Amino acid sequence: MDCLVFAPEITSRIRYTFKTIFQEFFGLETGFTHDLETFRSFQGLKINYSHENCHPEEVFIVPCGLLSEQGIRKFELAVEFEKGLPYFFKTDNTSTDVAYDIPAMVFFMLTRYEEYWEFKGDRFGRFTAKESLAGKYDFLKIPVVNLWVEEIRKALLNKFPEITLQESDYGFQPTYDIDLAWAFSNRGWRGTAGWIKDLLRLDLKKVRSRNLSRQDTTKDPFHVYDFLKGIHEQFDLNPIWFFLIGNYGGIDKCINWKNAEFRALIKTVAPEGFIGIHPSNASNDDFSLLEKEIMKLIVIKKGPVFKSRQHYLRTSFPNTYQGLLRAGIQEDYSMGFADDIGFRAGIAGDYAWYDLENETETPLRIFPFQVMDVTLKKYLSLSPGDAVQAVEELINQVKKSGGVFSTLWHNSSFSVLHGWSGWEEVYREIIMLAKN
Repeated sequence: MDCLVFAPEITSRIRYTFKTIFQEFFGLETGFTHDLETFRSFQGLKINYSHENCHPEEVFIVPCGLLSEQGIRKFELAVEFEKGLPYFFKTDNTSTDVAYDIPAMVFFMLTRYEEYWEFKGDRFGRFTAKESLAGKYDFLKIPVVNLWVEEIRKALLNKFPEITLQESDYGFQPTYDIDLAWAFSNRGWRGTAGWIKDLLRLDLKKVRSRNLSRQDTTKDPFHVYDFLKGIHEQFDLNPIWFFLIGNYGGIDKCINWKNAEFRALIKTVAPEGFIGIHPSNASNDDFSLLEKEIMKLIVIKKGPVFKSRQHYLRTSFPNTYQGLLRAGIQEDYSMGFADDIGFRAGIAGDYAWYDLENETETPLRIFPFQVMDVTLKKYLSLSPGDAVQAVEELINQVKKSGGVFSTLWHNSSFSVLHGWSGWEEVYREIIMLAKN
């Protein structure tokens, strides 16, 4: 054991948060004790999380009380900025090595504590960036958790200059949501109905495109898989593909999972990276549908499915993640906002999900993304040039913090349909910036 944490009471919240900081960020095997003599006699790094100094050679952090509680309560937060970095849960103890209860701040952000509170939400019932603490105080574009943890790193090295702490390496992870594999091909009677509608409207450009797509799937506007394969090979990327395999209806406008070309497509892109499930909107309210959709993908790929991202990013705490766990999902990639870019949980990198309802750390790993194509164009109304600049600022933040930068793109966003002309180059520029 490299590090011992002392607290008068060792709660599941304390274990989760200190393990995240000291084991996952610093690479230190971490233990816990509420016994003062055990703490004082320990020969390794000592972390005192209490209201009084216990040893001259310790890192002293005064708790605000959040990590000793159970359940969820509503409270107001006083956010202060020091050197451009936001802080809350300030301590009045002047002898502490860290002026704020950083572990509690990390816990608040990672658990999405505020998303358990009552909120207005958007038309899909989603918690929005503008409702978040980060949105209100304008620190959404900063990986605050990574930077707060660096403050603890500085305190450790100041007290124990001889120690070696693990450094985080920068990484880039592209991901894709395949809501609709083709615009016109393999659409059955719906495709025929669309063809008739376009013909009656005298939209001859669309009629021509539909005819070409019917003759050759690779001519379909949404069939950009060869283009993406070239990018992945050029920049040595291993993407993650999330396929929508639900029943057609509402905002779930997907290809029939039994379609032979659809199945072949999934098998074709699989060797480039990883395949995950894109649970339908309907499955968010019906757990049995989620299980059926996962089973369909298992049948298609002939292998396990353990990665997931919610369709339309519809995530409700704690129900969505509890359902994913019951269905055998190990990794979720939904942690990001639809209405703005940035760090929803304040972190660049993956972490374990803590279930606040059951007060327990779970096996589910959360992999946040920072940028979605639709956010840039639709929600923020950015031009291609402004979009690249906004994303570059995020990439630089992640590179400085040593985290993982992740993008969410749709195959439909590489098409000239629906006003996406020119955005193919935006994606290429983002890839170049992320890999440079």
